[in-house]
Formats: sequence, structure tokens, C-alpha cells
Amino acid sequence: SLQNDFVSDDIDGIVKNAEIGKISYLAESPSVFLLYLPRFLIVKTFGITPWMLRMFNITLHLGTVLVAYFLLSSLADRKVALLGAMLFAVHPLQTEAVTWISGVPYVQCGFFLLLALLLYAYSIRDRRFYWPAFLVFTLGLFSSERAVIFPLILFLFMLAFEDIRKGWRKLIPFFALDCIWLAIYLSRIGGRIKALEKVSYQAPQILNPLIQIPIAITSYLELIFWPEKLTLYHSEMSFTYFGYSLRLAVFLIFLGVIIYSYKKNRFIFFWLSFFLVILLPTLTPLSI
Repeated sequence: SLQNDFVSDDIDGIVKNAEIGKISYLAESPSVFLLYLPRFLIVKTFGITPWMLRMFNITLHLGTVLVAYFLLSSLADRKVALLGAMLFAVHPLQTEAVTWISGVPYVQCGFFLLLALLLYAYSIRDRRFYWPAFLVFTLGLFSSERAVIFPLILFLFMLAFEDIRKGWRKLIPFFALDCIWLAIYLSRIGGRIKALEKVSYQAPQILNPLIQIPIAITSYLELIFWPEKLTLYHSEMSFTYFGYSLRLAVFLIFLGVIIYSYKKNRFIFFWLSFFLVILLPTLTPLSI
């Protein structure tokens, strides 16, 4: 993909962006300035070249693959870790985040959050890893708004692999910092809705979570096991009553397996819950 051209959001965000090579570019969104800093440095050093910008995404993805291997090694064994990391490395669902330059928030945030989780897992045996995990989580917050979900992931991790009654205080710094970023993003909801009305001509609407969430989760599961017809925007979706009922049944079974695995296998419980919880920022009823 290194020879691919700029596409979609790359055009306005990079090619036609007159501020991208200026210091002012870093101040466009201070809460996620770390997302802009690497792009600024690459453009200043190599110019507006798609291959170098895309190489940054690929390098982050490689780092995430390595982190996934070490994390799975610490929680399971090397065979599971090798298989999991290999699947993660080449799964078609990663294509958009890795090869689309404007997909960098996903891969950058994913790298920092998984690294923070790895360091936290190491801190159970060696406390020296605790504050590095907090620092990396902070880098994740400065990379994408999706990082705000991480403290809840830590809560699940503690629920699965630690005694939460003894260790809950370790979560306080993560949740405290998270509240600051949550307040920032909640204050921007009104502006985001107005921008969509003005630019995309989208009327504000409230999505029905009983329809939205089962369809979203089962669609992701479907693309994991059968990644056919991948597209940049999954917007043209319609379902019959039978189709929705089937997806609802699969979703309820998925929730049932999570509950059952909590008693039988905490490793499975954690990763199935991880899959569900990490998607929560995109499953709000606000159509933004």
C-alpha cells in the first residue's frame, strides 16, 4: 500500500490543508495534539508524501502486533500469543486503519491503549510498571477521544484477573484523568451536531439502542469471521424483521457467553468483554 495515493479525508485534511506545515497546526485540537504532532514532523521532514505518512501507520500497527503478542503471552501461552498476533497482523479488517492515512487515530490510539494494558498487566507482578502504564494511557488520551474507554477496560481486567476488592484503588488515577477528557468531549457534542447539520446536512437524531447495538455488534462479528465486501462507509444497511430477529438472537447469545465465561473461564470473559466495551464510544444513541 505504500504507493497508494491520498484518498477521501486525506485530500482536505492533508493535501489542501494550508496549516499542516505550520506550528498553528498543532493547536487545532489541543486535547489530541499528539495525533497532529507526528504528521507535522513528517510533512516538515519529507514533505506531503503519502508513502511516509502511510509508513507511520504501518509502523504503529507493527508495534501493536508485538504488544498483542507479549500481552497474550503473559495471560495465556506463547502458542496462543503467536496465533493471535499473526491473525491480528494480517486480518483484512485492519486494512482501513493501517493503509488509509486518515485512519491513523485508530491505529495510534490502539497502540497506546494496548501498550498501557500490557504495562498494567506487568505491574501486577512488578509495581514499577504501574506509572508507565498511566503515562502511556495519557498518550492515548492525547491521540484520540476513543481512549476514554480505557479505565473501564482496566476495571474488566481487574475483575477477570485480580481481586477487585483489594486493588480498586489502583484505578482511581485512571478514572480521575479520564473525567477531564470526558468533560471536554461532552462539551463539544453541540458543536459536532451543528457541524454535521452545516457540512453534511444531517438532521439531529436519536438512534434506538435496541436496534443499533445488536446490528452493530453482529455486523462486526460477521466481518471478523467473514470479512467480505469491506468498504469505507457501511451506510447502506437495511434488514428485514427476520434478519433483525436473527441478529438480536446472536447478540443475546454473545452476551450469554460473556456471563457464562465469567464463572468458567476468565480469559475468555475478559476478551469477549473487551470486544464489546472498546466499541462503546461508537455506540452512543446520538447520531454524531
